[in-house]
Amino acid sequence: MKLVGDVRDSKGRAGGAVEITQKSWVRLGEAETPDEGKDITLRTKDRYVIAPDTGLLLETTHRAIGKNTNTPADRYTWLEVGPADRVE
Repeated sequence: MKLVGDVRDSKGRAGGAVEITQKSWVRLGEAETPDEGKDITLRTKDRYVIAPDTGLLLETTHRAIGKNTNTPADRYTWLEVGPADRVE
C-alpha cells in the first residue's frame, strides 16, 4: 500500500489517495481444448480517493498493469453517499 497524497477525483473534489499494487488471477473462459480456459496472472493497481473531512470513499480506480494490458481502467465515482430516500 502506498500513500499517494493529495489528489482530485474525476469530479474535481479534493481528497487523499492510497494505491495498492497486487497480483490478480483471471480465467480466460471455458476450456474446450487444453490450451484454453487457463488462469493468467496479472498485476493490478487499485487507487482509492477518500474525502479528508468525512473519511467517505469518493472514487476507486482499478487498472491491470504490465505488458500486453491495453485494457482501460475501471473507475467508480460516488457523487453522493448516504441512505436512498428517493429514486429519480
